[in-house]
Amino acid sequence: MNCFVDGTRCQFSPCALGNRLPLCAIGFAAGTTGGAGGPYYMVSQSDDDPNDPVPGTLRYAVDFAGRNKGGAWIIFKRSMMIKLKEKLWISSNTTIDGRGVNVTIVGKGLVLARVSNVILHNFEVVSTGQSDTVHVFDGSHHVWIDHLSSHDGNLGLVTVLQGSTDVTVSNCYLSNHNFNMLLGASDEDTMDHILRVTVYRNWFDSSNQRMPHCRWGYCHVVNNYYRDWKYYAIGGRVHAKVLSELNVFEPGRRLEVTPWFNRFTSDLTPTIVSSKDLMLKGATFHQFLKFGTLNTPHSEFPSYVLPVRPTGSLIGLVINCGGVMWGAKLNRCMATT
Repeated sequence: MNCFVDGTRCQFSPCALGNRLPLCAIGFAAGTTGGAGGPYYMVSQSDDDPNDPVPGTLRYAVDFAGRNKGGAWIIFKRSMMIKLKEKLWISSNTTIDGRGVNVTIVGKGLVLARVSNVILHNFEVVSTGQSDTVHVFDGSHHVWIDHLSSHDGNLGLVTVLQGSTDVTVSNCYLSNHNFNMLLGASDEDTMDHILRVTVYRNWFDSSNQRMPHCRWGYCHVVNNYYRDWKYYAIGGRVHAKVLSELNVFEPGRRLEVTPWFNRFTSDLTPTIVSSKDLMLKGATFHQFLKFGTLNTPHSEFPSYVLPVRPTGSLIGLVINCGGVMWGAKLNRCMATT
């Protein structure tokens, strides 16, 4: 197994054990090392006290990573459900690594503000109330979100906003009753012109909209599986460049992938281009060609690396390998890849 080229199985292969996981980082988050420069910290308790974090809890581990110069690589002693009482603010140089156990975080979401070099890997974040499940903002960069399962966030799931960049969201299971993934929050946030996000091999299941919705920056949406969106799957505004490449779209009642309507003719129009996408069951894709053409990330960003699969073999791969890998599901994923 070559950790440098595989985009799904790599994370659970011998060459990526422990803090060698960064060998698998790809897309715009390539080079992210998380807490590999710091010690391991093992979470052994599911309690949460925001005012006085108890040693052995996740909140204490995250605080420890923030205090330690090299950050920390956070692992878990056993499977557990962690009910957060307040949002969990992640520090720079932090990895939360849920491999080998089954960890679910509920109640409140994870927040990354003005941080860099963060890996969130192989756990579930659900039912976070009036907050996103994972909120990346205020100039955060080099963030890799991989093999997460996430649903039931009233404001949305993964968001990347306000001058944040060099983020990869990969191999996740993302399902929400309304908003899913927002990349760039406002037409007025010109700071997001630096935004670069890779959205790769995720399963977007039965959501309403924003899978993703992009503003200002460059969004590479590749090798994802979309099933039964309610309003639209991929959208954008204000000069966003969105390349939809080698995805599979399987609609329910709504056939159009993009939110096409006539007033998308102004300077707010993005460029959204479909390349080699597979449209099933009558799905249609309205391309927005504001700039006429759209360069691939490999040509715009010479160091960009992202292995892709043909669409014919993609659905099984994404279903078996999307979200938290644990027990029988991990075995099915390894057999698929």
